[in-house]
Amino acid sequence: MSAAFARTIKLLEFRTQHAIQGFERVQEWRRSSAENFRPWSEFLALPAGEQDEIAAVKGNVISRLESPAERFCRLLAGTELTTVDDDVLTYVQGPRFPARVRDGKITISRAEHGDDALIFREPQHPLLDEDCEGTVYVAALAADAGRMVLADEAGRILGSVARQGRVDLADRDALHREIGRVRGARVADRELLRGYLLVDTDEAVAELRRHNAAALAATPRLEEPPRRTKHPAPELTPAERRERAAQTSLQAARSRRLQQLRETL
Repeated sequence: MSAAFARTIKLLEFRTQHAIQGFERVQEWRRSSAENFRPWSEFLALPAGEQDEIAAVKGNVISRLESPAERFCRLLAGTELTTVDDDVLTYVQGPRFPARVRDGKITISRAEHGDDALIFREPQHPLLDEDCEGTVYVAALAADAGRMVLADEAGRILGSVARQGRVDLADRDALHREIGRVRGARVADRELLRGYLLVDTDEAVAELRRHNAAALAATPRLEEPPRRTKHPAPELTPAERRERAAQTSLQAARSRRLQQLRETL
């Protein structure tokens, strides 16, 4: 399921056959149908005569809409990205909940982390000292529950507290398992990003077209339903016409009255 979901995301991010507003048109070229399309800047660098020869062959020069991934890169060109602090990211992602300081520590219970209580305490931590006893912070847990971010009621982040007893450093087997888990998660994230950036868009689109053609070929054709014959509306009697005209006039009067009430309010 995860592989199918990742593949779907790739196809969505690199699709060029769409009608989404705000996307620019991109021109590409190739020398023959055996080659992949190249950036238009390379075509403009060719001699004029060679440009004419290439453009004379149908299909060598195309114009298409840019993909979502291309638009993302274009809009970010020249933009300097700043890494978000881990505490800020944890607090923004949430969920956030109240956490009270008791006996120099914060203790919570979460069903998703088992039946054992989670204890957050660090020696001489300024947010857990004697002056902070009984203080209620707005807290958020990191994804691995190894750190709790604390903020005040206004949402200002004050700091974070590590979870006590997260990993026993004296237990080499437990420590190696934790190191392996963290490394595996980071490698998986890098491979997922690498797949997004290095996907072969031409092959992905061709495979999608083959799949759609096979699905349509296997679908039985539906017969067109018979068209309905339109019958003229029955002619109204004079009394019916007067009644319908009165109803129309009454509805118009009600609409004007509602409009006057809205303008008054």
